Amino acid sequence: MPPESRTIEFHTAAEHGSASFADRLKRGSVHLWIAVDDGRLGEFTATCEEVMSPQERQRELEFRREGDRRLHRMARGLTRTVLSLYADVEPREWTFARDLAGRPHIAHPPGSTLEFSLSHTPGIVLLLVGSGCALGVDVESAERCVDVDAAVSLLGPGELADLGSRSGAGRRRRFLEYWTLKEAYAKARSTGLSLPLGRSDFSIEPDGGVAVTMDPELDADPGRWRFAVIPPDPGFVAAVAVSPERSESIPKLEIHSAVDI
Repeated sequence: MPPESRTIEFHTAAEHGSASFADRLKRGSVHLWIAVDDGRLGEFTATCEEVMSPQERQRELEFRREGDRRLHRMARGLTRTVLSLYADVEPREWTFARDLAGRPHIAHPPGSTLEFSLSHTPGIVLLLVGSGCALGVDVESAERCVDVDAAVSLLGPGELADLGSRSGAGRRRRFLEYWTLKEAYAKARSTGLSLPLGRSDFSIEPDGGVAVTMDPELDADPGRWRFAVIPPDPGFVAAVAVSPERSESIPKLEIHSAVDI
């Protein structure tokens, strides 16, 4: 059976006029926030430190390298600051807990319908926000050293065939695109890497669309999932996975920069 197209539509914030971030989520969009540590964030980096909880500050002190501490601040600050754009909650007031797979979720305020997924690698932080849906995001450095041949158990037959036709940097980048798709999907399922990733077989189409087939062992209806590969900034590869409440819904993705907060 050929893979079915499962692509997230992209659109701009301008399409919604003056609608608030929260209203746009209710209309079926999901929002990807990007913070690139390239010197343009200005006062945002200072804000990140101000809004962190005492526990998050303590965790920062445990990192030995300044780069790791800075990435931690950016991740915590982006999460708190962005979530407050969608609810009448001060950034310092959010509290979080983790599920059995280690995925963070909102503990306070109770009853929040906001969902989020966070991913970072040195130099960049991505935060995906939605409401009433399962979602996941993953980002990797395009220069990450990977042993593609050692990862064959994580790939489907179509993915293996695609990689077999490529070489060098193009092969590595395509592998990372498949890897981030699978990681984003696993995060959205709240399973971590216990999910048999080789049972999902993605296809990245020439126009950038994403198609997928899923083995019944995954216990998932592929019709309820949408995916996208995103170049968040030169030098990085990222992907998002979203499952809307209704299988016929097609989520739309807005992309925002932390520079604009």
